[in-house]
Amino acid sequence: MPRTPSVPGATPRATLLTVPAARVPVTLPVTLALTLVVACGPPNEFVPPPPPEVSVAPPVKQTFTEYDHFTGRTSAAAAIEIRARVEGFLLERFFEEGDLVEAGTLLFQIDPAEYAATLSQAEAAISSSKARFKLADATVQRLEQALESNAVSVLEVLQAQAEMDAAQAAIEASEAQRDRAALDLAWTRVTAPMDGRVGEARVDPGNLVGSGENTLLTTLVQYDPMYVDFDVSERQLVRTLEHRAADGQATIQDFASIPLEVGLANTEDYPFSGLVNYVGQGVDTGTGTLQLRGALPNPPPVRLVPGLFVRIRVPKAERDALMVPERALGTDQQGRYVLVVGTDGVVAQKPVVIGPQNGELRVIEQGLEAGDRIIVNGLLRARPGAKVTAVPTPAN
Repeated sequence: MPRTPSVPGATPRATLLTVPAARVPVTLPVTLALTLVVACGPPNEFVPPPPPEVSVAPPVKQTFTEYDHFTGRTSAAAAIEIRARVEGFLLERFFEEGDLVEAGTLLFQIDPAEYAATLSQAEAAISSSKARFKLADATVQRLEQALESNAVSVLEVLQAQAEMDAAQAAIEASEAQRDRAALDLAWTRVTAPMDGRVGEARVDPGNLVGSGENTLLTTLVQYDPMYVDFDVSERQLVRTLEHRAADGQATIQDFASIPLEVGLANTEDYPFSGLVNYVGQGVDTGTGTLQLRGALPNPPPVRLVPGLFVRIRVPKAERDALMVPERALGTDQQGRYVLVVGTDGVVAQKPVVIGPQNGELRVIEQGLEAGDRIIVNGLLRARPGAKVTAVPTPAN
């Protein structure tokens, strides 16, 4: 093949290559013909995607308990100051600060020696007084016999009887001193008057206590039962009284023994239950509330302590209602709504009026019927006016 001569300084040109006709594939015309046939065929038709699938369920009809909700604080059923009732040196302490103790547990021991000696002295005085009384009684009997024969005068008999009465009084006085000495001796043992949690020791062993005052030794707080204090508004009070009037109960005192449930601030459930055990004397005109107090069992291991903020609910009534899962509810500018699927598969939006929550379900006061098919899953794939494929599923 001849080459084009190159000229110095000239721009190179593309070289035209000639392919011999004998080397062209025989199948090339057939391929070009098929390509032309396909290109000239009818255009592709658009096939719409199938409607999205959503899970639907009917409203659940259940009987539920309606509650009134309050907030309050826990308080100890009893709080006692443990004080020294006799004077003496504190010998020993028998508890660890913060211990849970039972009634009768020995807490402190005050030196009992002086009071034991006083008790022994009082018992000896009783014996002496009884001996005097025995002698006086025998003297009276002898003089009364002698009086029958006029051997003694009436005055002598009267004097002997007076001596006997004085001896009897001495016995009684000595017995009183013995009882007081025994009481003082018992008070040297400082014990817990009730079950509870003992506080810090205010006095260390070796100190003189009870000198001129009843020295504070420690404190004791009762944890079982635990009280919970809360207030009822005047409106709630009137509404509750009207409701209970239908059942034949319509006095403030009828609030007593009402069951209540209590939950802590960081929980959603109400694990503690008890009864209302105190109702205030009337509505406070300053706050417009009535004071109530409940009692909750709180045995060891103790879970409630005084001063906790708590949530309280008190059962008000039981009734039937339609409920839907909380996740099925939506919110817009008009309020709460649910999406329902009609018999034609078209989504519609229904405004609803919601009520209290019952577990994972929400009470629907208005807006739903028992046969509605509510979208409970796939809400993002549904919009009002669009068709969907409804797949039945349990509501809860």
